Amino acid sequence: MDFRFVFALLVAALLLGCAGSQPATQQPAATPPAQTPASPAATQPAQPAGSSGSTPQAPAEQPSGTPAQTTPAATEPAAVSATSAFEAIAAMVKNSEYKAEYTTTVTAQGQTTTMDTMEELKGTKMRIDTTVMGQVSSTYVIDGTAYMCTTTGGTAVCYSATAPASDASQEVTANPAKYTITALPGRTIANIAASCFGIAGADFEGEMETCYSAEGILLYLHYTSAQSGEMLKTATSVQVGSVDPADFTLPATPMQLPSTTGYGGY
Repeated sequence: MDFRFVFALLVAALLLGCAGSQPATQQPAATPPAQTPASPAATQPAQPAGSSGSTPQAPAEQPSGTPAQTTPAATEPAAVSATSAFEAIAAMVKNSEYKAEYTTTVTAQGQTTTMDTMEELKGTKMRIDTTVMGQVSSTYVIDGTAYMCTTTGGTAVCYSATAPASDASQEVTANPAKYTITALPGRTIANIAASCFGIAGADFEGEMETCYSAEGILLYLHYTSAQSGEMLKTATSVQVGSVDPADFTLPATPMQLPSTTGYGGY
């Protein structure tokens, strides 16, 4: 399998990045003032001729004051759009610091590969360690530049990437209004409540379903494309908190990776 394809998928997954206000509380209707009973000294109307002499009944007394008006129900605020919710969560990850472990399955070019990944994020630095069939490789994204490193026989080799690590995902985050973003039912992944979204667009090859924690940490990603294949990525463990800065030190001086035309739309 082309390693660059896998690399681009993993970086795209991490680079993607709501709450509505409560309705106004309705005030109860005002209680009408108590009625004052009619005075016994009030003059009774004259009895008509032929009356039996019995005391006529007083007419039914009308309530005093203006009847209480019913307060109309407060208008419910419009629901926060899926695009706005996605933007809010995507922005949260910029302030997050965490270490997470994932299980990932990639199907491409007629082959299926399962891998375990460990990802770390601290400010503008990111590290992804990938284990495939016992071989460990590391991807670093430091201040916007991507590096791929491997160690063979105790010797580490690193390459810098000349192409953007994740064109499509960055475009979605920067211009979400250009894409069709839908809210999906929430889930619990790795014992963490997750908000989920569906993403599609005319210039975004394939369709993507993603889920994030409240901190903006990716917990689930399912990407399907007729041309590039399929990727399913699920978090198995997430630790939010301080990450050691030394984890982002490259194990070797990077060399230039041969120029490419992109990574299949990821």
